[in-house]
Amino acid sequence: MDRTADDDGAGIANVLALPVGGLSLVVGTVSLFVAWRSRPRTDDLAVLVPVARDLLRAVVKGEAATLARLLGDTGRARPADVGFVAPEAAEVWWRDDGGSASGSLDDVAVYYRSLELGRLVVLGEPGAGKTVLALRLLLDLAAEARATLNHTPTARVRVPVRLSLSSFTLPEQPCTPSVLYERLEAWIAEQLGVTYGVPPAVARVLVADGWVLPVLDGLDEIDPDHTPPRRARRVLDALNQPTGDAPAGPLVLTCRSRRYRELTHPAPDPTGWRPTPAVVQDATVVVIQPLDTDQVTAWLAHRFPDPRGPHGVHRRWRRVVTTIRNHRRGRLATCLSSPLRLYLACAVYTEPDTTPAELCDLDPETLDRHLLDHLVPALTRHHPRADGTHYHPDDVTRWLATFTHHLTTLAHHGHSATDLHLHQLWATTGTPPGRRIRRQTTTTLALLNGLLLAGFGLSHADIIGHYLPTTRFDWFVVLGVEVGIFIVTALIHRAGVQNTPRRLNLDRLRESSGRRLFIQRLAFGLTFGLTVGLTGGVAPGLAFGLAFGLKIGLAVGLAVGLTIGFTDGLTSIQNTAVRPSQPLRQYIASELANGLMTGLAFGLAFGLAFGPTAGLAVGLLFGLIGGPVDAAGGFVLLRYLFAVRALRRAGQLSTHPARFLDWAYTAGLVRLAGTATQFRHHDLQTYFNRYMP
Repeated sequence: MDRTADDDGAGIANVLALPVGGLSLVVGTVSLFVAWRSRPRTDDLAVLVPVARDLLRAVVKGEAATLARLLGDTGRARPADVGFVAPEAAEVWWRDDGGSASGSLDDVAVYYRSLELGRLVVLGEPGAGKTVLALRLLLDLAAEARATLNHTPTARVRVPVRLSLSSFTLPEQPCTPSVLYERLEAWIAEQLGVTYGVPPAVARVLVADGWVLPVLDGLDEIDPDHTPPRRARRVLDALNQPTGDAPAGPLVLTCRSRRYRELTHPAPDPTGWRPTPAVVQDATVVVIQPLDTDQVTAWLAHRFPDPRGPHGVHRRWRRVVTTIRNHRRGRLATCLSSPLRLYLACAVYTEPDTTPAELCDLDPETLDRHLLDHLVPALTRHHPRADGTHYHPDDVTRWLATFTHHLTTLAHHGHSATDLHLHQLWATTGTPPGRRIRRQTTTTLALLNGLLLAGFGLSHADIIGHYLPTTRFDWFVVLGVEVGIFIVTALIHRAGVQNTPRRLNLDRLRESSGRRLFIQRLAFGLTFGLTVGLTGGVAPGLAFGLAFGLKIGLAVGLAVGLTIGFTDGLTSIQNTAVRPSQPLRQYIASELANGLMTGLAFGLAFGLAFGPTAGLAVGLLFGLIGGPVDAAGGFVLLRYLFAVRALRRAGQLSTHPARFLDWAYTAGLVRLAGTATQFRHHDLQTYFNRYMP
């Protein structure tokens, strides 16, 4: 064919491609319109009030369960009525927010409503019950907000949300308090999405417009122990920032008394320079008081009742009650005045054949250690595994010590010292931490990707004319591709330990917003594929170009559209979890489903383009190999498996750590904060830290 004929063919191809290109443009325009229409109107009460109502419901359900587990009570969770008082005048040197001089847990919501700005700081010694008091305040305020919405459906309410400050990552570079406050607001909005599934745009509006009352738990946990509270000081400076023309917003903050005193009355450094004091401005500070004898007795009567006996307490506990009432300042009364120690005593002596009276004979030095040493044996006895067997106490202690070692190592690298995520275990495994797991995962994924590419090439060997490398150049190309895959995999694998867990959420197809998002992503993929296919296909000429362009365009577009539509439309960020193993299981299931969907999409696409044989081959390759590869898509599956294998061989962890954490959660040793697992109390984490490998 001469040049003129080629030019004519190319011209005809371009002319015929115009309608298809126009169609792709229309599809793209429609997809953009659908995306614009799907944006929530965040300034509309009709949008915000239902979200606030759902958020209140989720908060109450989750935090009520948390309170019950902290109390170790499967029945009606009723904490001891701890009291709180205003600190001494020397401890506070800033304006307060009103409130009386004292109060108690039962009327803490009434006390909080008496504050003018709603800024409350709760201090206390370790184990004094700061988190329990914050939970009781949160539940009471949430109940009032729900009652308000039931009476006035369009009312504007403030939703109390508890957040663990140890999860907030401060920027390493210095920044102004106003910038840090913006980051703090963004973090609160992000936690609303991660923990309660609030859409990001709506979450940002709820936080910015004052729909959320942040209950910030654990200011003392931001900085590692035995270090100056530099991060906590920066957080306090940010919390004092005014919100527009209004003063600093309402909040509830908990902190250990000693740590807060280090902030308000900082000691000079070795050079003699004294840091500027930091304090929550215009806030009322209260200090939780130890339980008195009557409160301890009432709590024991609630947990171990005997209405016919003295003080309403079961006979096993009568000597304990008599001892603390006769010696109100004695060693046993002092120990049980701590809500945490009272819980430990109840947990250790729950079984009817135990003898709590032996506590009366212990000296002060061994009493506290006795409760901690006997906690795990008591819980392993009282809480069997799912198959009816029981863990050995020594194994439980050793495995929990491994988790404390993991958290301690993460804290040294700027991560949370309390939030445990199973998919991050690899980062602190081995010597140096994480390097061996990183190397094993990189090598395995490079081989899997190479196998995938080789299988794809063999299934389409007719394109290149032969099946195996026959020349030196061919082998050089193969080796270069494999090295390239390894390098790319290694570079991707250099990502940090933080991953945003996602879960498969097929229920989104039942929602109009989920269906719109799926259709929008599918339309985008088709537009992309048609554009790429026609742009590259019409250049060679009419006969080959148009057919090739349409075929490849539809194939690529369908594959990309289905893959992106599934990934974005049918998966979502994990929010709450009902047990510690759930985030990891959902994470892996989501990535496996994404890989299998990719195989199905590309198999269908290549089946349309090159026939059913090619489609079946590609589908099997991408589905069976691409599924596991994508599951390690964030390298989650392989990192986790290699880490568990290494820790199990060293005797430091169970063969099934996720199953073990589920048991520990049921037994009350750990708790859930969103998708993170935490020790139920910092003192327990410190105790198991003594047994670190």
